[in-house]
Amino acid sequence: MASFSFPRVLKKAFLVCSLLSMPEVEAFTNQNRFHIRHCLSSDVTSVTKSSVVLHKVPMQRGDPDADYVAPQVEANPEEEENAEPTPLAIPSSSLTELLRPPSSCNVNQMGPTAMAYIGDIVYELFVRSKYVWPPRKMPDLQGLVVGFVRAEYQSGLLDKLVEACLLSPKEEQVLMRGRNSKTQSRYRRNSPAYQDSTAFETVLGYLYITDVKRCQLLFNWIDAYLDGDDDRMNIPSSTTLDELLCPPIMSNVNQMSPADLAFIGDVLYEMFIRCRHVWPPRKTADMQVQVVSLVRAEHQSELLEKLMESFPLSTMELQALSRGRNAFKATSANQRASIREFQDASALKSLLGYLYVNDQYRCEDMLNWIDAYLMRLQQQQEEQEQINKEK
Repeated sequence: MASFSFPRVLKKAFLVCSLLSMPEVEAFTNQNRFHIRHCLSSDVTSVTKSSVVLHKVPMQRGDPDADYVAPQVEANPEEEENAEPTPLAIPSSSLTELLRPPSSCNVNQMGPTAMAYIGDIVYELFVRSKYVWPPRKMPDLQGLVVGFVRAEYQSGLLDKLVEACLLSPKEEQVLMRGRNSKTQSRYRRNSPAYQDSTAFETVLGYLYITDVKRCQLLFNWIDAYLDGDDDRMNIPSSTTLDELLCPPIMSNVNQMSPADLAFIGDVLYEMFIRCRHVWPPRKTADMQVQVVSLVRAEHQSELLEKLMESFPLSTMELQALSRGRNAFKATSANQRASIREFQDASALKSLLGYLYVNDQYRCEDMLNWIDAYLMRLQQQQEEQEQINKEK
């Protein structure tokens, strides 16, 4: 595939920007910020011609009716045939925004099961991030995490929270809604521990959406409780919620196995998907079906293929992908998708975990790209459904 050096990309970008007004420069820079940012990266050396697209922008000087067409990078016919009809409109959300429900989310219109659906994944990310370092064998890590996220342990944790009088009257109301909510689970449906677990996750989800500082206070208390540190349980900690949901700062990504990175990337990606689809309100079963369809291996394999076509990856990121793919081990339980699709899913999760631990700005860029891709996919599905109705 033909390629060209990044300095030439920058030269063309600066040439175009010199001809535009400030609003146009900002639009151009935002749309191409992935490529411009990586022009300054020492370990990225080239990008395919088809990955740089300059847009037609309105001319704001001279004839108001005239249009200025930005110069196009020439591409060979084969690349043009396979190119997307229009470039993705990449959002510029922060990582914190990407890992939270939309700002339009109204918790008063959400059912307790939807709040518990968010609280469940937030608590899971917290526990995995807390124990992924220092490195340990994967069966030991999984067993440790499962021990802290099982319903019986969450039930006891909730009892300690209530005894410590850490919940406000409003949070206690949310707690009761979660305890009394109906669940679709076929297991332990009437178990008091399972009801307590749902109530615990409902409170966490409610605070995660509505009050970051209160959620941070609760997670700091939980962190101290898991460590058995009574002093920290009585003194509010200054650790932020974002820090609590990340692996420890001393984590060394080079000493973590691809399975460890995929262990973090897996829950990170699912948290991103859940937060994206929890609003507007819908039936819990419908929401879960939609989320499951986006986190299955077949979809992640397709997503990785599209990602590699248009999202520039550094040498280290490509190595993380390769390590994640080679780390996958086939088992008799993996029968929903092909081996290749499971390998791709493992590679994608390993890359996300690598970026989340090592470079959250790049993780933010990648999730923004995925968000834009999923928005386009949803639009295409809606258009196709409309066409089918008209027929």
